[in-house]
Amino acid sequence: MTDYVYWVVDCKTPTCGSPILLYFLGALDPSVTHVVQSPDTIEVKCISCRQTHTYRRDEIHTKIGSLPPADFAPHPQVHPAPGQG
Repeated sequence: MTDYVYWVVDCKTPTCGSPILLYFLGALDPSVTHVVQSPDTIEVKCISCRQTHTYRRDEIHTKIGSLPPADFAPHPQVHPAPGQG
């Protein structure tokens, strides 16, 4: 089974906490370091609890998982830094 890497934030709604997928980086490759490029803050809506919260760039972290859902769309303000992907 192949593992895949995402950038995510954790929902700030106290009763939720679901990871919110922001960007799909592809198959896990331990030799590659990805550097996130985004504004200082972004607004993200959780698909689980439907609440929108503001997140700082330092709240974005990597998560390992399976292939993304077919309807996954990356957050328009989050992407790899130039030269990273």
